[in-house]
Amino acid sequence: MSNKSLGFLHHSFGLFCCFVVLFSVSAFLYPSNAYAAPPTVTTKDATNVTTSSATLNGTVNANGLSTYASFKYGKTSGSFDSLTTVQSVSGSSDTAVSSSISGLSAGTTYYYTLVASNSAGYTTGSEMSFTSSTDSVPPTVTTKAATNVTSSSATLNGTVNANGLSTLGIENK
Repeated sequence: MSNKSLGFLHHSFGLFCCFVVLFSVSAFLYPSNAYAAPPTVTTKDATNVTTSSATLNGTVNANGLSTYASFKYGKTSGSFDSLTTVQSVSGSSDTAVSSSISGLSAGTTYYYTLVASNSAGYTTGSEMSFTSSTDSVPPTVTTKAATNVTSSSATLNGTVNANGLSTLGIENK
């Protein structure tokens, strides 16, 4: 080999060593960013689906960084026009996240995905869907014991669960 070739190799080796040393020092001084990874997300099935509401579910692994997660949803596949409240997630293992949504239209298909971001990046989960119920559950009524009972009057007590429907109360005096 010529001296010129040896000089080039010596110079190249020196630059390589300099890069390795700088990278190692950087990783030592800033360990939280040395191997930072964007969050990992999994969109899961919706639960508690009614005619007007549902609970969206998923998991987020923040990969050790401060992470924010939310669900995007809408009536068109791939187009999400609504966003749930943002949640803070931390740690290095899967953390369950969920958001209740309301104001849905009965018998309508909704599409949703879990999204999360941290200082290392942004991740979108797979798209899932559910169809809001068309079955209305009628109100349930529970009769309770009468109070303030006298020889000429009494207060009758009870509770009504409207089950998401509009109801009318009846009062008889």
